[in-house]
Amino acid sequence: MQESLQEEYLPALEKIYNNTLVKAVEQADLALISRMSNELAPLVEAEQEGGRDLRTLPFLQFYYYTEQTEELLSYVDSRYTSDRMGDYEWLFGAASQLVDMDQQYQTPEIMSKSEQWFIECLDHEKTYDFYFYLGMVQLFQRRPEEAREAFGNAKALAMTDEENQMVDQVLRYVSQR
Repeated sequence: MQESLQEEYLPALEKIYNNTLVKAVEQADLALISRMSNELAPLVEAEQEGGRDLRTLPFLQFYYYTEQTEELLSYVDSRYTSDRMGDYEWLFGAASQLVDMDQQYQTPEIMSKSEQWFIECLDHEKTYDFYFYLGMVQLFQRRPEEAREAFGNAKALAMTDEENQMVDQVLRYVSQR
């Protein structure tokens, strides 16, 4: 199939993914998500270098869009302590994906748990991304002083002009609040 579609391969898989996700959410069909995760993710991952864990993403989206917050948080916790065996980079990927999805609503349970997860990641390694997302969550929780400290730590670890600009932009926003 891949050879015949060539440049249309990934867009076709994305369309299948999106249509399947919508159907699974509409029907509250977790089995369909599981099947998609097992069958579609390997086809996409073979085409991409690095990127998101496409076996996890469908579950995060399913639980999020079906408003099963408790199950969503439990899913991440149980995966982190079981088959992901403390892989804090996986934990960061899952937590940052959730924060990105929930920016508009800033669901208190998701923000609170994400903060715990980012702190867990920082216990293993101090990185720009870990501090930046921690600051975002603290900002969403209306704790500007803590957010300012996390953003300051992110700035100290910034390696590019873009990272510095991002932190400066967010810090200006925090100062205006």
